[in-house]
Amino acid sequence: MVPMATSALLAIAVLLAQQVRFPVSLAPTVLPPEQPAAQHAPGGQCAPPQPLRSPLSARLLCVWPLCACMLLTTSGYADESVDGVMGDLLPDLDQGVSELLDRTALPQPCPPGTFNNQTGAHSLSVCSPCPSGVYCSSYGASMPQGRCLQGYFCQGGAMGPTPQSSDDFPLNGPCPVGHYCPAGCLSPIQCPLGSVRKTTGGVSSDSCSACPAGYYCSTEGLANTSGPCAAGFYCPFDFSSTTPYAFLCPKGHYCPEGSALALPCPTGEYQPNPGSDSCIPCRPGFYCEEAIVGEPWPCPPHSFCPAGTMVPQPCPNGTYTHPNQGGLQEERECLPCPSGKFCRAGRIQGVCAAGYLCVSGSADFTPQGPGSNFTQCQWGMQCAGPCPPGFYCPEGTDEAQLCPANTVRSSSGGSSLQDCLPCPPQYWCQPGMS
Repeated sequence: MVPMATSALLAIAVLLAQQVRFPVSLAPTVLPPEQPAAQHAPGGQCAPPQPLRSPLSARLLCVWPLCACMLLTTSGYADESVDGVMGDLLPDLDQGVSELLDRTALPQPCPPGTFNNQTGAHSLSVCSPCPSGVYCSSYGASMPQGRCLQGYFCQGGAMGPTPQSSDDFPLNGPCPVGHYCPAGCLSPIQCPLGSVRKTTGGVSSDSCSACPAGYYCSTEGLANTSGPCAAGFYCPFDFSSTTPYAFLCPKGHYCPEGSALALPCPTGEYQPNPGSDSCIPCRPGFYCEEAIVGEPWPCPPHSFCPAGTMVPQPCPNGTYTHPNQGGLQEERECLPCPSGKFCRAGRIQGVCAAGYLCVSGSADFTPQGPGSNFTQCQWGMQCAGPCPPGFYCPEGTDEAQLCPANTVRSSSGGSSLQDCLPCPPQYWCQPGMS
C-alpha cells in the first residue's frame, strides 16, 4: 500500500506529466538518508526551493512552504525501458514544475535586513534593503522595526539595532573614531574643530573631547591631535586650540613646545620679550624677581647683586653704602663702616657707645673686638672694641684719648676723663699710664 504522502507526490508528478502532454508511469523513489526531504529556515519555516542535481540527472522538488518533496530521476522506475524517454522529457518537465510552482507557491518571507510592504508578491526580488537609519531584524518584515541605536550608523540593510559591516553594506557599524552618531544616524558626523575622539561609539558632540592642553586640533573628525603647541606659545586646558599659536607667551615668562601654561621665569632669570621659550640669567648689578614683567631691576642701595640674583643681598654687617649708591655687583663693593660708627644691613645705624673705640668696620653699638692693635684694619674685619687701658673714649670716638699726666686708667672701657684716676701716692704717672 502506498503511503498518503507518497500518493500526493505521485499525483503532482502525474499533473506535471499532463502539463507536458506525455503519459508517464512513476514509481516512488526513496531519498538517500543524507539528503533531507526539505530544508527548514529559523523559526520552523521552510527555506526557498533548492534543486538538487546528481550525476543521474536527479531533481529534488520542494513545494514551499509545505515542504512536501519528491525526487524525480531516470532510475528507479518499474519499467527501465522508459529511461531514454525520461531523459528527453526532463527539460519539458522542469518547465512544467516551474509553472506549477508559480501557481501554487505561497509568498516567501523577506530575509533579515530587507522588507516588503507590497501584497501578493512571490519572489525575493521584491524585497528591498532596509532603509538607511533603521533596521529590519525579522523574516518577512513589512516595515522596519526601529531606528539604529546611538553610537552606530547604518546606511541600509541593517539586520539589528547595532549593525555591523558586511560585504553588501560596508558602511554599517559602530561610529568610528573622530566622529559621533546619534540614534538613527545615516552617516557619522565629524567631531568639530578643536576636539578629538580616540574611541569608537560616540553618541553626540559631547562625546568629542576638547583638544588636550598643550596641543592643537586643526581639522574636523580627528582621532588624535594635530601636534604640540608651538614654542613661544601656550595652549591652555579646555580651550580647544585649532592652531599651534593659541596664546603668545608674555614677558617675564617662557613657553617651550607643548606648553599648557606660560611658565614664570625661575629665580634669578628674566625675559623682557614676549613669545620666548626660555629665560635669560639676570646680569650682575640687577635682580630678577619671579614672574616679573620686562627688564630686571637695578640692585638697590645698601645691597649687592651678583649674576642670577632673585633677591638683592644686603651688605654684610660692618659695611654700608651711600643712600644713592646702587647697582653693586659684589660684596666687596660695600664700604667699611666709618670710624666712630657701627653699621648693620648695609646702613649706618649710629655712633658707637662711650667707652668703646670704633676705628673701622664696627657692626655693634658696644663692639667686643680684641682691643689690641687697631692700626691695621682690613676689609671685612671689625676694627673696634672696648677703649684700651690708659685711655678714655667718649661716645662716637674714632681715636682713644690719653689719660692726662698724674692720672692712671688700669682697665679698659673708660668713657670719660673722670675714668682716669689720680696717680697713686709716691708714684709719678705719665700720660696714658695704665
